[in-house]
Formats: sequence, C-alpha cells, structure tokens
Amino acid sequence: MESRYADLAFHYEQAGVFDKTCEYLRKAADYARSNYQNQQALEYYEKLLHYLGVQADGVEEIRTHIKRGKLLQLVGNWTESENTFNKALQIAKSSRDAVMIGECNMQLGHLLMLKGDYETAYHHLHIAAGLFESVDDKIGYAKVNGHLGNLHLRRGEYLQAKASFERSIDSGYVADGKTGGAQILANLALTHMNLGQFDAGIEVVNRQLPLHRARNDKQGLSVLLVNLGIVQYEKGDYPAAGQSYEEGLRLAEELGNKQLVSIAMGSLGLVIQQQGDYDHAMQLFRRDLEITEALGDKQGIAIALGLIGELLKLQGEFHKAIEYMQKNLMLCEELGYQKGIAKALNTLGDIFFFTEEFERSLHYYDRAIELTRKISHKAYCVQAS
Repeated sequence: MESRYADLAFHYEQAGVFDKTCEYLRKAADYARSNYQNQQALEYYEKLLHYLGVQADGVEEIRTHIKRGKLLQLVGNWTESENTFNKALQIAKSSRDAVMIGECNMQLGHLLMLKGDYETAYHHLHIAAGLFESVDDKIGYAKVNGHLGNLHLRRGEYLQAKASFERSIDSGYVADGKTGGAQILANLALTHMNLGQFDAGIEVVNRQLPLHRARNDKQGLSVLLVNLGIVQYEKGDYPAAGQSYEEGLRLAEELGNKQLVSIAMGSLGLVIQQQGDYDHAMQLFRRDLEITEALGDKQGIAIALGLIGELLKLQGEFHKAIEYMQKNLMLCEELGYQKGIAKALNTLGDIFFFTEEFERSLHYYDRAIELTRKISHKAYCVQAS
C-alpha cells in the first residue's frame, strides 16, 4: 500500500478531491523520507505545501514546512532550510499557537547553531524552552534542552551542557530508542569525554546502541557510532574507534546526512593518520573541508582546517601548517569555540617550537594552558607533540 501513495495522490488530484490529495501527498512524502529517498520526499512536500497554502490549513502547513526544513538540513541545503523554518515561524506567529511557535523557534535555533551563529541560536532556543515550559509540553522541553546542551557543548561549557542533557533524559524522552534521544545521548557521551570521563561516555552509548539496533534506527545509530568513535579515539583505543567510524560513515552516506559524513570522514582520517598513511588521511581531511564549506558549517570548517594544519605539521610543512592553523584559530575565536581555540594555540606552539622560534612557541603554549584551565577541559592537556 505504501508504495502506491503517490499514485493515489495523483488520482485524487486529477479528480479534484483536495483533502485526499493532501492526505496521500503527505503519506507519499513521509514514506519517501523514511526510505531515504530524500529528493523525492522534498518534491512531494513542496507540492503538498502548494495545496495547503490554497486551503489555508495553518497547523498542517507549519508541520509540513518543518518536515521539509529538517530534510533540507539533512541533505545539506542549509540556506533553503533556514528560509523554510522562517516561513513556518511566520505562519505560527499568525496562528498564535504556542507549541507551533516553540517548535519553529527550536528548529531554527538548532540550524543556526549548526551554522555557527551561536548568539541568535541561543535566542531562538531560549524562546522555545520558555514556550514549551509554559504549556507543560514535556517532550518539546526535553528536545529543546538537548539542543541547548549541544550549544553549551560547542562553547566549551561542559557542566551546563551536562545539566541540559540530563534534563532531557529525566523526562524519559530517550528511553524508547528513538532518533532524537540518540542525538542527546551521543552528545552527552562527548560531554563526559571533555570532562575526562571516557568510560562513562562509552557506557552511555553502549547502553543505547541495542535499542536503536532493535528498531533499525539508522539515523540514531549513525550519530551514536560516530560519537562513540570520537570518545574511543580520545581514550586511545584506535582500532575500536576506526570500526565505529566506518560503520557510522556507511550509515551517514546511506542516509545522505552530509554533516555527519564530514564528521565521520575527518574522524576516520585521524585513525588512518595514526596508522601512518598520511596521503589517505589528507584526502579525507580535504574532503571533510569541502563538505563543510559547501554546507556553511563554520565549526566543521574550523575543525577540518585544524586537521589539515596538524597533519602538515607532522609532515614538516611548517609554513603551510601555520597558514591553516591561523585560519583555524580565527574562525574558532569568531565562533567562541573554546576547545578549538585551545587546540589551535597548542598546535601553533608546537610548530614554532620545531622551527626554533621559542618565544612565539611559549606565547602560544601559555595561552593554550590558560584557556584549557578556564574551560576545565580535563581530557585535553597541552604538550609538544
């Protein structure tokens, strides 16, 4: 029956039965999305929005804009995704539906966070949290706290991140193995890692993985596996990290999740770099940079620049390494990405140490040590490498 939704939509469209046309367009779009037929789903959502606009069905139009915006975000069209969420927010404000206004603010805030506009993202997420709390929408409040936790994590505010994630978990939102809960727990694992609690981070993911495997939740599994690999890598278990990255990358590519593909590629490149295959690692790092630049993912761009700069340092190409690391540092400072700043400062300290510019080297090391203490990043210690 599911595969015939598009045929039924066409049949009712030809017959001029608008309600049934909308019903089956919606089902066709949702079915295509659930089967990772992303472009087809986008086409159905766009056609559905045309009919909903004619019928002036506000709530359903908002929900469809949100679905379309989330799918555009997944496939990497972040500019059109932002436009779509803004359209949804305008309609929601006209309807004065607190839940819908909260949902639109949450989705817009999450996207802006991914783009690196942290201040505006916080503004939208804070509005959403207040609206969900005011109407006692526990699920909405749990979701938005997950996004706020991610924002704190990106800014190096690890205790605040942990508190936000725990508020989501306490609501029971993550207990059923759904995709949204996977993202929250995957990011909680990174928070534990950044607090130096590697085993706790790994345990968080390992407890959740069976639930998502049982549901065949590929989106949830992909983010859990990639973040598990990050924690395993930071702990020094490179073979396990490589296995987690490879499975996570395969799933992310199948889903068409470009941002997660870029993260997995860069992360896998680190494992390959550890194995001494610098050429292959550099290929992955440069592909990571290409994807993040196409997305407009500022933090992703910064990380990819840092990976390339670090590898150039290892290869002894110090002048090129400085160029990449200075770009990395400027972008991290623009974002307020504290961990990235600390890493960039440390790598620049290494480079100037190797080129025997010791005063400059000490300058960067001192700044890195000061910042590392400030953000209490126990997992990251500064040393010449």
